[in-house]
Amino acid sequence: MTTSTPKQIILNIPQEKEVPNEWFGLSPEECYLILTFGCELVRNCKQSLTAFAQKVIYDDLQKEFSEKIRKLELEITIEKEMAQRHKEEERKMLEREIDKALKYKIEVYEKLCASKDVELKHMSELWMTREREMVALKEAVLTKELEMNQIINNNVNERLRMEQEKQSEKMRDVLVKNNDILENIKTVIAAPAQTKSSVAIGTIGEKLFGELAEKAFANFDGFELMDVHKQKQKGDWHLVFKEFTIMVDAKMYKRKVDSTQREKIKNDLRKNEHIHFAWLVSLNTKIDKYDHAAFCFDWISNTQCVVYVNHLFENTDNIQMDMLKTMYYLCRDHYHRLIIGENDQIEISKLRETHFRLKDKIQMLRNRTKEIKASINALKNLHDGLEKDILNLLNEETNTAIHKYYDKVVDWWGGNIVACEDGKLKSTNVWMKFKRENGELVKDMTSDEFKDIICAYVPEHNIVKSKSKSGAIEICGVQWLVPGAENENGE
Repeated sequence: MTTSTPKQIILNIPQEKEVPNEWFGLSPEECYLILTFGCELVRNCKQSLTAFAQKVIYDDLQKEFSEKIRKLELEITIEKEMAQRHKEEERKMLEREIDKALKYKIEVYEKLCASKDVELKHMSELWMTREREMVALKEAVLTKELEMNQIINNNVNERLRMEQEKQSEKMRDVLVKNNDILENIKTVIAAPAQTKSSVAIGTIGEKLFGELAEKAFANFDGFELMDVHKQKQKGDWHLVFKEFTIMVDAKMYKRKVDSTQREKIKNDLRKNEHIHFAWLVSLNTKIDKYDHAAFCFDWISNTQCVVYVNHLFENTDNIQMDMLKTMYYLCRDHYHRLIIGENDQIEISKLRETHFRLKDKIQMLRNRTKEIKASINALKNLHDGLEKDILNLLNEETNTAIHKYYDKVVDWWGGNIVACEDGKLKSTNVWMKFKRENGELVKDMTSDEFKDIICAYVPEHNIVKSKSKSGAIEICGVQWLVPGAENENGE
C-alpha cells in the first residue's frame, strides 16, 4: 500500500497573530480539511456581511472557528491516545499470553528431558554393568580355555615323545636281543657242569632283595613284604605301604638286563592297574638303555611307572637301604601328583561344563544387549519426536505472526521485485526499503519475521542463508523492478 507525497503551500497570516501549536501536528489531510472548510466559511461570511460590519463579523467567525478547531484537535488527540493505549494493551496482553504458553511448554519440555535423562542414565548404567560382566566372563572363559589347551598340548606332546621312544627302543632291542642270544650260547658252552641253574640264581637274588627290603622299610608305618613270585604276572615281591603298593622284580644276572625283562615287567604292571609303580632291580649288573644313573624312571602311562635300578649290590648296605628309601619317597611324591592329576581331570571336566554354561550365559547377555539397544533407540526416537513437537509448538506463535503479514509482504514484493536469472539481492536492503514504505506496518514487525516470510515465499534453491542465525540472507534470481530502488531518498 503506497501513500501520496505531501505538497507544500505558503499561507500568510497577520504579523501579530500566532499559529496554533496543534497546527504542526496535523496530517496533510487534516490541513486540507481545515483550509477547505475555512475558505468556504469565509466566503459565505463575506457574502452575508455588510460592508460596515464585515470586520466585526469576520473576527467573531474567526474566534468561533478557532474554538471549533481547538475542540476538534482535542477530540482527535484523545482518540489517538485511546487508540494507542488500546493497541498497547492488546500488545501487552498478547505478550503475556505468549509468555505464559512458552513457560508452560518449556516446563513440559524440561520435565520430559529430565525423565529422559534419568531413563538414559539408568539404561547406560545397566549397559555398562552388562558389558563389564561380559568382559569378565569372556576373560574367565579365555583363561580356562588356555589352561585346558595347555594341559591337552602337554599330554599330547608327552604321548608323542613316549611313542617315539618306544619305536626307538624296539629297533635297539632287536639288535640287543641278537647279542644276548649269542652271549647266552657262549655262556652255556663255556659253563662247567657244576654251575648253578638260572632258576637257582634267581631265587637267591629274590631272597637277598627281600632281606634288604625288610631292613630298609622295617620302621615304615603299615609296611608289609609279600612274596608273590609264584603268582603269574605279579613280579617277585610286593612292597605294601600305607598309601600305595610297589611291584618288585629282582635280577641277579652276570650280564646286562635286556629289553625282554623290561617289557615283561611293563606288561605285568599293566595287568595290575591298581599298582602304580614297579621296580626292576638288577643286583649285580646294569639295565640296558637305562644305565646312565643309579636308578631311572620310565612312565608307561599317565598313572603307571617302572623304576630301573642298576647294580644295587655294588654299594654298601647303608647306601643300598638309602637308595631304596629314596626311590620310595620319589614314588610317593609322584603318587600324590597322580592323585592331584586325577583331581585336575575332574576339574577340567568341570571347567568344560562351566565353559558351556558361560557360553550360554554370554549368548543370553548378547540377546539382552540387543533388547537394551532396541529400548535405547526407542527412547531416542521418542525424545526426538517430543523435541520436534515442542519446536512445532514454539513455532506456532511465530507462524501466526508470519501469516498476519504474509499477504502484505507478498503484495509489496510483486510491485517492487521481479525475476532475473543473474540478479541477487540481500535481505537487509529489501527490509530497509520495505520499512521505509510501510511505516505503520513495520511497527509491530521484526526483520527476522520479514526474513521468515521471504524464506517461505521464495523457492528454497534461490535462498543462501547465513551461517549465523541473525545474519542476512542472499536472494538469487531476482532484482529490483526499478534499478537503484534501494537507494531512494539518498539511502
